[in-house]
Amino acid sequence: QGINSIALSPDGSRIISASEDNTLKIWDAESGNELLTIFGQVDGGYFISVAFSANGNTIFAGRTTGKINIYNIPSYEEVEDEILAEEEGHSWFRRY
Repeated sequence: QGINSIALSPDGSRIISASEDNTLKIWDAESGNELLTIFGQVDGGYFISVAFSANGNTIFAGRTTGKINIYNIPSYEEVEDEILAEEEGHSWFRRY
């Protein structure tokens, strides 16, 4: 299964990959060693894009289902969506 997207952390220490096998993998940028695998939900979708926040404390991962998963660093636990306001089909979320 192929890798759809990669991102380099702002400090250059980590690489994250998003793959069709429904995983995000965190890699050490210097050694190339895999540090962690995050498994996506079993909902028929998979990860298609990934990015770090500007401060490197958050990972954003887009899925084929249209959902964006958000993970805190260093715990790598998924963050629940925090909707700040909704109006006429638009939602505003907390800024990272």
